[in-house]
Amino acid sequence: MRVLAIHRYYWPDSPPYASLLRAITATWTDHGHQVDVLTSQPSYKPELANARRPAVEHLDRTTVRRIAMRPDRSGRGRQLTNMVRFPLLVAWHVLRGPRYDVVMCSTAPPVLLGAAVSWAARRRGARFVYHCMDLHPEIGVLSGQFSNPIVRKVLTLLDRGACRRAAVVVVLSGDMRASLLRRDPGLAGRIVVLNNFELPDFDAAESTSPLAPDPDRLRIVFTGNIGRFQGLESVVRAVLEDDGLAHVQLVLMGEGGAKQELRDPGVPKQSLGTRLRPGSHQARLISRPRVI
Repeated sequence: MRVLAIHRYYWPDSPPYASLLRAITATWTDHGHQVDVLTSQPSYKPELANARRPAVEHLDRTTVRRIAMRPDRSGRGRQLTNMVRFPLLVAWHVLRGPRYDVVMCSTAPPVLLGAAVSWAARRRGARFVYHCMDLHPEIGVLSGQFSNPIVRKVLTLLDRGACRRAAVVVVLSGDMRASLLRRDPGLAGRIVVLNNFELPDFDAAESTSPLAPDPDRLRIVFTGNIGRFQGLESVVRAVLEDDGLAHVQLVLMGEGGAKQELRDPGVPKQSLGTRLRPGSHQARLISRPRVI
């Protein structure tokens, strides 16, 4: 089959799904499928000064096409612009580009990408696979981002439409499946639960662990999104304020909207109620996720 995989970020960009998708597409090509990837230039972490990749390159027998996008973190306005611009450009490519048997996208950007790609895929007669790493707008509702009921209703309708146009909706767990069925019981026959596999490290040969062993410390590691929904400030506060945890080193590995608030030891944070101070009570954040 001819398959198109779409995601805002792709290897060597740093989000976990960027590497997961490379492993997925490599498996597809190993099984004889012709695979294209549509993504953007590496831009997830501007502080890394990501090297620009070719607009079209061949990787693992996969053709990767990259759209030039400004980094999201150059401002809120830019982030909102990219959330609309990338889905529109991708949908135009699906409509005007080569025909595919299967088109798959994930949830970055949320809601709008799935809505645009599912509509364009149907117009071209391709089967659409919706690979849901998160459930939107449910997450935004719980975190308070979508407090406006009109915005919430519109996003729900858009994502419901994307799920209904999908041949398969892939979720990560049974509770995600249950959440989608509460929203739309008619999806029961097309939802598949597939857990993510171990994150591949394509740079393993040239990388070293950022953490040296320390027998005098109990190291607690969190890996994943460092966002405001995770409540990591409560974990950090517990380690900082409890003298009985002086031997604990807390390591938070990942990216997210709350990262800067948690990593800066010199600025008091209202959400923490204390300073992240150096010393025996230490909170460290590693820029790039590693499997340790």
